[in-house]
Amino acid sequence: MMGTILVETDKQGQRICQDWKLTTENELRAYVGLCILRGVYRSKNQAVRQLWSPEFGPPIFSKTMSMKRFEDIRLALRFDDPTTRNSRLARDKLAAVRLLYCIALSRSYREKRSSATSSCFSQNQKAISSQSRKRSRCELCPRADDKKTSTKCGQCKQFICPNHMVISCNMCANEVS
Repeated sequence: MMGTILVETDKQGQRICQDWKLTTENELRAYVGLCILRGVYRSKNQAVRQLWSPEFGPPIFSKTMSMKRFEDIRLALRFDDPTTRNSRLARDKLAAVRLLYCIALSRSYREKRSSATSSCFSQNQKAISSQSRKRSRCELCPRADDKKTSTKCGQCKQFICPNHMVISCNMCANEVS
């Protein structure tokens, strides 16, 4: 995820600034941290100059990065390629953040998913679930759990509970197919 933000931010930075210095991952993490600190210090409406002021601002801001670099990153920060966004917006309302959204979703469901696996579920395969009127026990859960579900795997048609689903958006599912 950070790689995508770094690449797109650097592209935008080079478009808007002639002397753009490539952003490092540590620098981007520092930028995000400073944005969070602005909220912690309840200074979201405070001018950036005051945060970097030796008299009024917390010293962590000026010690982390220069005010000019913070402003440069703020102006250039991008999550996708804006040159292709209009064509993607025609078919996808989340075009500006779709890639990050899919990455976050896949990580979230991967963490929640149980460690039990089956031959029809591997790290690279995406399950397309379908609802059924019939309810049955999840094929991947231990019998002691006895989780009832009406969702079936799109590939093997076995009943699966939400703990064993892998959800992907239409764009990601098309890439796998």
